[in-house]
Amino acid sequence: MPNQVSTARRLTNALKSSRSGLVTAIPPMADVLDRIQEMVERLLTTERLSKPGGQRTLMHLGLLYWEMGRYSEAAATMREAWITRYACDQADCPGDSRFSKPHRDAAESAWFDANNQQAKEIAEFRNDIEHAGFRDTPISPMKIKQRIKDLLDKLILDE
Repeated sequence: MPNQVSTARRLTNALKSSRSGLVTAIPPMADVLDRIQEMVERLLTTERLSKPGGQRTLMHLGLLYWEMGRYSEAAATMREAWITRYACDQADCPGDSRFSKPHRDAAESAWFDANNQQAKEIAEFRNDIEHAGFRDTPISPMKIKQRIKDLLDKLILDE
């Protein structure tokens, strides 16, 4: 794993350390904190993002975005998760000082070479999202939403 502590781990630690004070001061916060903790626990891993546990974490992050109706972020996370499957230690650690753009570009090329049709399909619906449907023949929002979900679910099935 990268040297830095993940955002999910930092949030989990902050929730644990502030829980009793918040619940004492504002008792209804207990339920909210429990829901946030449950949400964040799905994002914890000790594995690199290119490994099965890390891929599961990326899938859960994408699904979390999808459940929140944040389809653009879900699509971006899903695409990056697929690329990360082909990443070396220097390309599966976003935000870390060891992260290397050339290595990430190589991972993206490897993913594209191995999954050309999938990569093109993802590019199409990603373009529809990014261009807000202002294209000659945009893909319907329902099809985009379902395809994102299908590809997120497939991340783990393809291990």
